[in-house]
Parts: sequence; structure tokens; C-alpha cells
Amino acid sequence: MNGMKISLLRGHLAEDLLLDGHFQDQWHNLLASCAHSTAFQSPGFVCAWYTAYRAHWQPVIAFAANDNGDLVGELGLGEKTIT
Repeated sequence: MNGMKISLLRGHLAEDLLLDGHFQDQWHNLLASCAHSTAFQSPGFVCAWYTAYRAHWQPVIAFAANDNGDLVGELGLGEKTIT
């Protein structure tokens, strides 16, 4: 079966995913395979951004994996925290 699973994680679940070494490896591979990727889409930049703005924004990660569990898409978003 050729399919794709799309997931959305936010807050602590998104933070845990961002720290997962396997997810980061797949993310790096995904960026390397895309001719249009930029440094602003890299795990290093995205994680640093979430850390810098943690008081105001919580991470929201949308990602897609194929039937083999390989990452085929990732989008880092932010949700304004209520203070």
C-alpha cells in the first residue's frame, strides 16, 4: 500500500519529537534531498528559534511519514502562548 500518515504535535509532545535523534536524522536527510531547502528549515535553526521564543510561542510540528515510517515532509509552526 502506498500511503502517508500526517501527524500534528504541539507543546511538550512537539518538544520531545524535536529532541529525538532518529527524527532529526530523518529531517536532515529530507532537507538534503530537497534542492529548495534552506538553513532556516534545519533542525538546528528551528530548535534554536523555539528555545529563543519559548516564553511567547510553543512548538507545533506537522509532519508526514510514508508507509515505511520515513519522514517525507515537515513543517515547524508556532502557537502563541497565553500569558
